[in-house]
Amino acid sequence: KAKDIILKYNTNLTNIPPKMVEYWTHFKKIKINASIDGYDELNRYIRFPTNWKSVHKNLTAFHEMEKNGNMRVQIHTTVQLYNILDITELFDYVKQFGYFPYLNILDHPDYLNVRVLPLHFKECVVEDLQPWIDKPKVQGLINYMMDEDWSQHTEKFVEYTKWLDKSRKQDVLDVIPALEDILEKKEFNV
Repeated sequence: KAKDIILKYNTNLTNIPPKMVEYWTHFKKIKINASIDGYDELNRYIRFPTNWKSVHKNLTAFHEMEKNGNMRVQIHTTVQLYNILDITELFDYVKQFGYFPYLNILDHPDYLNVRVLPLHFKECVVEDLQPWIDKPKVQGLINYMMDEDWSQHTEKFVEYTKWLDKSRKQDVLDVIPALEDILEKKEFNV
């Protein structure tokens, strides 16, 4: 009955057993929703301890299977404070495969929401997103981000990020240096 069945997977692309790929050839269609939240080390930071080489290798393999068979791949990206400043790097990366991510806005926890960004950063994001403005959900993302000021959550963002870095023995500034002013409490909404 496999030829009449459609399978759908949500995956972070880190572990794709080769035996599964063999099985998939027997099914009517395989739908892959690939969760990628940033390019390279940013994705690793957000989806710790993701290995970017594995993500790239598996996305490349899925893309080839999509071109040659019964597979459909869609990138899903949860837009949040950690990736919004560099989101266009991910757009550029997936463009080589002919994809544009399906954008989901992180709602909770509040302190990771894009509305927490200081106004100056939001304006930079809006400028960076202009070449992508005609893509699905980009204008909606801009509208959402600019609609409200959630700077009251900045302190919690700083606390959480410092705790996260300490627990993982890493430094967010190695991946997202633009956050320095926020983490050092030099820049808040004005």
